[in-house]
Amino acid sequence: YDFYVLIVGHVLFVISFMFYVIRAMDFFKLSAEMGPKVIMIFEMIKDLFFFIMILLLFVLAYSIGAQAIVRPNKMLAPNNNDYLFHLIVYRPYLMAMGEFGIEEVVEDFMIDHCNDKSGVDCEDLTALLEVNHIATVHYYFFVALTVIYIMIANILLVNLLIAIFSNTYERLQDNSQELYLVQRAAMIMDFEHRTILPNPFSIPEHCWMIGRWIYRRCCRSSGVKQGKIVHADYHKMTKIERACSDEFATHKEEEEEGFVKDTLKDLKQSLISMKNILNNASLGGSARQEMDVCDISLDDSEKSQSHTEIEKEKLAEKLSRIAVNTAGIFKQVAVSERPVEIHTDSRKSPYPKTEIARTVVLDSQVPWKVKWEDYSPVEYTKDRPVDKPQHHDDETLPMSLIKTFNKYKDGVNRKSFLGRYNLDERGRPLNPRGRTGLCGRGNLKRWGPNHQGDVIVTRWQVDSQGKPITHPEDGRRILEFVATMKQGQWAIPGGRLIEGEKLVDTLEREFSEEALGSLDMTEEKRKECMKMVDKHFSLGISVYQGYVDDPSNTDNAWYETTALNYHDSDGSSFANFPLDQIEAEESKKRARWITLDQNIDLYANHENIIEKVCFHRNAHCPITDEADTVDTVSGKKLKKKKSSRWGFFLEPDSMVDEEAES
Repeated sequence: YDFYVLIVGHVLFVISFMFYVIRAMDFFKLSAEMGPKVIMIFEMIKDLFFFIMILLLFVLAYSIGAQAIVRPNKMLAPNNNDYLFHLIVYRPYLMAMGEFGIEEVVEDFMIDHCNDKSGVDCEDLTALLEVNHIATVHYYFFVALTVIYIMIANILLVNLLIAIFSNTYERLQDNSQELYLVQRAAMIMDFEHRTILPNPFSIPEHCWMIGRWIYRRCCRSSGVKQGKIVHADYHKMTKIERACSDEFATHKEEEEEGFVKDTLKDLKQSLISMKNILNNASLGGSARQEMDVCDISLDDSEKSQSHTEIEKEKLAEKLSRIAVNTAGIFKQVAVSERPVEIHTDSRKSPYPKTEIARTVVLDSQVPWKVKWEDYSPVEYTKDRPVDKPQHHDDETLPMSLIKTFNKYKDGVNRKSFLGRYNLDERGRPLNPRGRTGLCGRGNLKRWGPNHQGDVIVTRWQVDSQGKPITHPEDGRRILEFVATMKQGQWAIPGGRLIEGEKLVDTLEREFSEEALGSLDMTEEKRKECMKMVDKHFSLGISVYQGYVDDPSNTDNAWYETTALNYHDSDGSSFANFPLDQIEAEESKKRARWITLDQNIDLYANHENIIEKVCFHRNAHCPITDEADTVDTVSGKKLKKKKSSRWGFFLEPDSMVDEEAES
């Protein structure tokens, strides 16, 4: 008896040790990479359970039928359960996994179909099949049954299991970041409710918890003060709930009341803008008559605002008529007066760091909607580096890479701030801002959008006495910002977002390297510099997210940026930063504080980003003037607006076709 107890205890100890080791996977939940994989394993185990249930049906169907053919006269002993399990479950399962065991099956077949009366050697299967016709039928039927079973179990069901696992992996991989955060929070809550010491050292703590529970139960049953506290808390909670519900109801009523006012206000503003456009447009009088009808209807609607359901329906009908009347106006103005946004620096030649000249693309030929059948851009893609190939996309564009476009997958953000972008016939992304005269990936690392971060560090310009300087025309204060030299132009510090790196970390690293020259510092000074930067890079505001008109852009790869502004309002933080004063060129520094004016030439569309900072800080902005120019190549009239997002606007007087009209 003691011997069997020892054996059972040994087995239980082995099982507990196995579960203890497997439970160590909980520590993987702390990792953003390994944590979601643990969830995938458990989800696949669930899929495997249902798969085994399906496989078991085929196993039982085959095993019972095959056993009835191989040994039809076999009588099982009452306690011979091991042999029954071997025939019904174990042997067919091994056959499904590729371990057929034909010798054992043939031996059983010969035992049951061969006897001394047949006069045949019971070890010769061929001789037995020539003499015994029943054995021949049984044998070939068994072979056909086995072939069908192996095709279903070993090919069909196994591939079904692989497909189920692949679907589970892709489904969980898309939400890997959310799964990581949830299971990390669950682990924190788990440790919050656990004892400090492990078993059996946690016995005193359990005793203290039991005593505290008994004490609370006794106080709750006998004391009156505890009941009053509970009642007061309930009353307070009810009061807060009522206040929240009343506030929500009031907010909904205000939204419903303000919807009509906001709608009328927006329509009124749109009509004013349309009138200004019509005054400068060469359109017929019908459009102006429609505009007057819309204006009168809006005035009547503003004077008769009410909250009754009947008058709301009347107002809705009136707004519908206004929409119908303005549809014709927008159709005329959209073709004749709406400018087309185009990029300029993205068409410059030669291509950066090469001698490659782009195909000449006129301003009117930039948009993809303009048909250009003979468009044949120059092809260029920089070779992938040998040391870090994982940071560069494959030039051959495999199908696995094409499926990731317009998605965030495997830590790489291929979504564009401009919305979904199209793909060409080869599966390459198309630049949403139009043609550039060069296709391929160029010097960029990723097909499609290459995300980067820019940091705008600003302060107020002050005089020698430390007083803010205001502009004499508008009386607004003047901003200064930190600029670094990039390809012969002043630019905002910034760089490419590394996969898995936070935006703030990228901005801190790029600012310390480009503006403070941390790469040329000693290790000790570099740590002090990063500590100083990290201290002040805490409260930033996002001023821009979008396309960058960069000379490295191509038809299939382009830069997009997220720009954050950090402002020193009193001159106590960023104003004291030791900017890198190493001379890059004659009379030019690598980084310095500069003031924005009309004569400055900033890199790419950084001018537009600085303008947004000026608007946000209510500072003087000298780059909002417009100037009409003429394209020397096409002879078309261009409107250069420095505050534009991409540089130039094209007057599309010659682009009136069916596609633009739609």
